[in-house]
Amino acid sequence: MKNFFSVLSGVIIIMGFIPYVKTIFQGKTKPVKSTWLVYAVLDTIIFAGMYFEKAVNGQIASSILCASTVFFLSLKYGKSGWTKIDIFALVFAAIGIVLWVLFDDPILCLGVSLSVLFAGSIPTFISVYYDSSREDKLSWTIFEISAVFALLGVPKWTFADAATPTVFFLIETIMMYLLYINPKFHKSTIY
Repeated sequence: MKNFFSVLSGVIIIMGFIPYVKTIFQGKTKPVKSTWLVYAVLDTIIFAGMYFEKAVNGQIASSILCASTVFFLSLKYGKSGWTKIDIFALVFAAIGIVLWVLFDDPILCLGVSLSVLFAGSIPTFISVYYDSSREDKLSWTIFEISAVFALLGVPKWTFADAATPTVFFLIETIMMYLLYINPKFHKSTIY
């Protein structure tokens, strides 16, 4: 059953990207370049760490393709420019990659990469905090459902098996709050 949930999580995440990409082309969704660059690079690194620990799941396998696609689309259709927060997220990601190369430890790689992945989400969290219309609610809801199935598909509650689904679930849950519950404050000049 856990394998079924893992595969289902990967299928659902791809289903979430279909409306996401559609809303990008429609100009309704403005993906943050730095977030999706960090996601694309780190999903690949996390996949490698999980592969070496024999802990690959459907969620991370699908995420690589989807995050890379959104990053390339964000170059043309995403939020223009790079903020200080975007640059901070990218520098943090680079530091994480350097640490992984220096220590050559798959578990350390997963921990650092997931920390950086979460930090790379911060520019999108801030963007959505000030203007939730920049992101597609349906897609993020589907991503949240995928994250739940990924958690249900964790074969063993070890760091290698559970860390990625847990961090993805945390990111999606924060997005759910920001998109559905977050009280609407004034628009900021930051974004």
